[in-house]
Amino acid sequence: MDTVTQSIEELRESLTNTREAIRKLKAQRRSIIEEIKSLREKRRELINKIREERKKVRELIEEKRRAQEEYAELQKERNEVLETYKKAKELAMRLKKEYEEIVSSIPISERELKRRIGALERRIETGRLTVEQEREIVMRIGYFEAMLGEYARAKKIKKEHLEAAAEAGRWRFFLNESSARLREKGKEIAELKKRIGDAMTSLDQLGGEIEKLDEEINKKSKEADELREQLDSLFEKLREIRESIKKIIQEREKKVEEEIIEEVAVIAK
Repeated sequence: MDTVTQSIEELRESLTNTREAIRKLKAQRRSIIEEIKSLREKRRELINKIREERKKVRELIEEKRRAQEEYAELQKERNEVLETYKKAKELAMRLKKEYEEIVSSIPISERELKRRIGALERRIETGRLTVEQEREIVMRIGYFEAMLGEYARAKKIKKEHLEAAAEAGRWRFFLNESSARLREKGKEIAELKKRIGDAMTSLDQLGGEIEKLDEEINKKSKEADELREQLDSLFEKLREIRESIKKIIQEREKKVEEEIIEEVAVIAK
C-alpha cells in the first residue's frame, strides 16, 4: 500500500468515525430536545393550573367580600335587636320592682282587706252606731279600700310586667337567632379565609415548581446548544476531511496523468 492510498484510507476511517460521532451527538441532542419539549409541556400545564388557582382566589375573595358585607348587616341587625331587648328587659325589671315595692308596702293581704271591709260594711248595715262610730268605720273602710286600690294598681303593673317580660322573651329569641346567624356567617368567612390561604399556598408551590422547570429547561437548552456547537465543529471537520480526500485524489489523478504523458513522450521518441 503506497503512502497516498494509506492517507486516503486513514481519512476515510476518520470520515467514518466523524459520521458516527455526528450520529451519536444528533441522537443525544434529539433526546435532550424531547426532554425540553416534555418539560415545556409540564410548564404549560402548571401555568394553566396557576391561572385556574388565581381565578379561584379572585372568586373566593369576592365571595369573602360579600360574606363580610352580610356579616356587617347581620351585626347591625343584632345590635338593633340587642338594644330593643335591653329596653324591653329593663322595662320588665322596672315594672317588677315597682310591683314588688307596692305589694311589700301594703301591710295587709288583699284577702284580709276584703274580709275586713265586708265586716265593716255589714256592721254599718246591721249595727246601731252613733254618727261618730259610723264616720270612723267609713274612714277605716276608705283606708282599707285605698290599700285595695294599691293592690289593683299592683295587678295592673304586674300585667304590664308580664307583657314586658313576654316582649323581652320574644326579643331574646330574636337575639339568639340573630347571634346564631352571625356565628354561622363568621364561620363561613373563616372557612373562606382558610380556602384563600390554601389557594395562595398552592400558587406559591406552583410558582416554585415553574422556577425549577425553568432552571431545568435552561440547563437542557444549554446542553442542546453545546451539542449543536460540537455538531457544527464535526460538520466542519467532515467537510475538511472530504476536501482533503478530494484534494489527494485530484493530486493522484494529476500525477497519473503526468506519468502517462511522460510515457507517451518516451514512446514517441
